[in-house]
Amino acid sequence: MPIKINTKQLKLLGKTLVYRKEGSSYWVYFPQKVGFHKFNKSGFGILLYLAKGMPDPELNKKLKESRKTQIFFDYLLKNDLIDRGKLERLNLVEMDKILIRGAKANEAKLLADLYKDEDQTEYWRVKKEAEKDFCEVKIGRRVAFFAEIDGKTVGAVQLVLDCNHKDHADGKNLTEIHHVKVHNNYLRQKIGTQLVGTVERLAKEKGFKKTTLGVDEDNLVAQKFWEKLGYKLLKVELGRTEEVKLFTLYKNL
Repeated sequence: MPIKINTKQLKLLGKTLVYRKEGSSYWVYFPQKVGFHKFNKSGFGILLYLAKGMPDPELNKKLKESRKTQIFFDYLLKNDLIDRGKLERLNLVEMDKILIRGAKANEAKLLADLYKDEDQTEYWRVKKEAEKDFCEVKIGRRVAFFAEIDGKTVGAVQLVLDCNHKDHADGKNLTEIHHVKVHNNYLRQKIGTQLVGTVERLAKEKGFKKTTLGVDEDNLVAQKFWEKLGYKLLKVELGRTEEVKLFTLYKNL
């Protein structure tokens, strides 16, 4: 394995990668994995093709129909070396079929499991919170949905119909979206958007006029996501810590 990260670079679907050639092999450094991956000439050629940014539709078709190439893409995706959503937009792989289904009251563990590969403190916090949330699912104060791909849970969302904080959900006109989560391996596939759309439609069907949600002051990615979906700032509240405030957003249905 090369000691130096040197000399040549390529843009791979928005990411700048450093690589070097050694004999007939190419070593490519992936920052998100903090390490090198070895490719033969054929595999590296596909990476170069993707890096051009102007794919050939005819060549795309051949790559999509090639079993060998699909195995190569599976390797890239499995090791989180490339973004699946962008491969889908280039029509190089089949789009995953996403199923949104209602959650059962005894499925709190599925929500917690979405955090298993992340910070363990956050995982245990969510696990404890999810158990309380799903008790409310059981008595009808909130509903929950899961997103699945090939039977695997990849996302979740909750809709609070009524709670003690009537400025968040009052059981009549105001409802709250809670705990939108997509597994890190399935980001940028519009799963979060589909989950939110599901609970917004349900809220509207039930006669609610407005939906709210909370997002941390320092979570700029989430703020941008909600802004794209039409949410606006309603008020600023105290967050889980004194240092980080909670932004309450709203949207008229």
